[in-house]
Amino acid sequence: MRRDFWEIAKFCKTNWPEASRAVLNFADAVCENRFLFDRPLDLERTSKEVAFPGEIDWYYKYNGDREFLFQLNRHYFLISLGQAYYLTGDEKYLRHFVRLITDWIRRVPVDDPGGDNPWRSLEVGLRGEYWTRAMEYLDGTPFDTPELREQYRASLAEHADILRRTHGARYKMSNWGVIQDSGLFAISAALGDESDTQRAIERLTEQSELQLMTDGVHWEQSCTYHGEVLSCFLSVIRIAGEHGIPLPEEFTRNVHRMADAHQRWIKPNHHQPLFGDSDDNDIRDILSRAALLLDRADLKSSAYPVLDFESAWLFGEEERERYEKMEAVPPAYTDVMLFDSGSYILRTGWTENDDYLCLHNGYTGGGHAHADKLHFDLMLGGRDVLVDAGRYTYIPGKVRTSFKGAHGHNTALVDGRGFMKIRGWSYLTHAPAIQYPVFQGGGCILIGGAHLGYLKAFGAVFEERRILRIEAGLYVVFDCFRSRVPHRYALRFHFSPEGRITLSGNTASFTDGIVTAGLHFFAKGAAVRRISSEYAPCYNSKTENDAVCVRFSGAGTTQAVTVICGGAAERFRDFHVRPADVTQVDSGRRISRAQGVVIRTPEHEYTVCAAYEERTEPYVCNGLTATGSVVVFRDGGRIFTKW
Repeated sequence: MRRDFWEIAKFCKTNWPEASRAVLNFADAVCENRFLFDRPLDLERTSKEVAFPGEIDWYYKYNGDREFLFQLNRHYFLISLGQAYYLTGDEKYLRHFVRLITDWIRRVPVDDPGGDNPWRSLEVGLRGEYWTRAMEYLDGTPFDTPELREQYRASLAEHADILRRTHGARYKMSNWGVIQDSGLFAISAALGDESDTQRAIERLTEQSELQLMTDGVHWEQSCTYHGEVLSCFLSVIRIAGEHGIPLPEEFTRNVHRMADAHQRWIKPNHHQPLFGDSDDNDIRDILSRAALLLDRADLKSSAYPVLDFESAWLFGEEERERYEKMEAVPPAYTDVMLFDSGSYILRTGWTENDDYLCLHNGYTGGGHAHADKLHFDLMLGGRDVLVDAGRYTYIPGKVRTSFKGAHGHNTALVDGRGFMKIRGWSYLTHAPAIQYPVFQGGGCILIGGAHLGYLKAFGAVFEERRILRIEAGLYVVFDCFRSRVPHRYALRFHFSPEGRITLSGNTASFTDGIVTAGLHFFAKGAAVRRISSEYAPCYNSKTENDAVCVRFSGAGTTQAVTVICGGAAERFRDFHVRPADVTQVDSGRRISRAQGVVIRTPEHEYTVCAAYEERTEPYVCNGLTATGSVVVFRDGGRIFTKW
């Protein structure tokens, strides 16, 4: 389908002026053989520009990182050059487009698809889609010569041959397989090869069945790669629609499921969690394409009101107008439990100023997954408070492990060690997750789970975490460790780099100038310390951020309670929070395997009790009689009980 790129350019300059300028700046640099891959569409971004004064070294590894070589050879920059031409009318962009693609075809012969070279099968698949898209910008221009088309088609045939042969069990369960076969589909549609079209559809349909959990989350447990797979599937739907190619019903159904999951974990600031190997990306672009291609008004409620810059170039004026006329219908739900993948998501609403909490405790996943069992992110008033450290790099070593391991997450360490041993892209030990049911009542909701990662250690430890939301801005975290021998425990809390913390006794106060939060830590003999930490919002970029470590020791059943309260900085005053003993009704003796806290807000006084063993008698906390494992009183009246 021929699109009017002049009209698209006009639309983008009107609606997305900053994105238009950014593409022109990027394209100008590419014309001078200068490359800086720092945009969200770049899977592995770079933080410094690499310039080639003469010929481009298509095999160059910046600082020894092969990811630069791969990024350079994906050739999305050809699309940017095409866009720059229509944004300006300057033919220099198409002249350099032709220079770069012909130079690459001439100087980069076919190589091992499994090696660290430009012909790695993942890059072959990405180029398959990017080349076929980019060549559309040459249509009808003096630069679209028969000689160039012949070279292009011959190289595409070599790409297709590799993608045809590079397939097996490894790729059936990997985002690689989807990226490869979506590239094969794009090539087959461009070349009119019906056999490859059918081959790609069969593979992609099987992969959509094998790689998705029942809740629609990609099994590799990474928001970024879930989004990349979803983008590939959406590209297939778009190309199939343009060429009149029918797709299996089960494939389309699975794409709907993936889009649902992508929306369900979107944060109030429109970004995805840094879950697994992920970057802090705004995901409205993917949801915009999904809403249009899947005809989903509910998805548009989490997307852009008009098509974003990159998506606009994929569709004609009729589709853009149809998207703008779609009514954005917010989902009927707020809290979501993605049980199969193990994500519990609590939100107070769908606005940019709502609270958001995401607890993860599920299947480990592939090499892009992190040791993040029982980790949780927290936003208050739409602002990040507690965060995941991110991924930063794929270069094996201590840095990679520090971001990927338990130390980079808001979870617990036992005797200074994490609960999963990491070696490069794999895990030597796993931590099977135990997911607890969700309980609601009186406006409260309780989520949680446990994992078995510390059972194989000396003096095995069973760890569990439960999180109670009492109201917006008020959360209680219960951590419990059970072991027959003494251990040293540490709870880690990583804070958004947008703010800073101050410590006072057992309380950490956080503020970013917009929201303020207080974290009150209660554990016997606890020592609360600030520790050094790093936060990576995207690949190859990191910054220092504040973190807190709460250390305590114990044998048998050892417990800790963390109360988190917060709100808008200009009017929030930290709640008064104090511990309260839990005692026997008759004797008044303190019950060691139970904890209580009293929280006084401007409106209410809450008493929260947690019992860590089954009891046959009621107990007393703050003068109130209770039963069950978690109980909440508001102003003296019981509002929530979990047995």
